[in-house]
Amino acid sequence: MTVTNKIKGAMNLKGVGLQALAQQLDMRPPTLSNKFYKNSYSVADLVKIAAAIGFEVCLIDGTQKIVIDLSDLQK
Repeated sequence: MTVTNKIKGAMNLKGVGLQALAQQLDMRPPTLSNKFYKNSYSVADLVKIAAAIGFEVCLIDGTQKIVIDLSDLQK
């Protein structure tokens, strides 16, 4: 399952559409749609998307779990 599919599934669970998510991210809908199409995101993109739809980004390596949130992004 691609990252885009996971994001779209989370959006569906939360009832958030592309237009609304793009607006929350201060991004134009075609820009967000292009990221979806290319399945190409920066870590900052993923953290902002997750925060906007009420999820968190976790990196899991064996038994370690690292949660990245908005406070971890450089201003």
